[in-house]
Amino acid sequence: METLKLLLERADAVNKYWNLYIVVSLGVIGVSQAFKGDGSFSTLRILLALGFVIFAISNLLAIRAINTQRVQISMLVEDPYKNIAILGRPPSEFVFLCFHASIDVAVVLSILLLHG
Repeated sequence: METLKLLLERADAVNKYWNLYIVVSLGVIGVSQAFKGDGSFSTLRILLALGFVIFAISNLLAIRAINTQRVQISMLVEDPYKNIAILGRPPSEFVFLCFHASIDVAVVLSILLLHG
């Protein structure tokens, strides 16, 4: 039972990182739309995009580390709770990376190409 609690705590940690990611992504898009300019790639837009990429990479690495812990913990769960532990496993690494990368690209493109 303690193992299940630990698995749920790790799932909660992933949710917190995703929530932070969503807030930062929307905030960065909002700030980029507030820039006044001629519509070109201003230095501020490029710096904002680079800052977001650095944040996105660190967020990705943190979530990957926690997901690795979740997989390892789910393997430790005893038989009566195995089905619950399987439900607590994260999506495959490929699906996770594709999802995160597609949002990253969309945010960077919106910073650089959309103008307020």
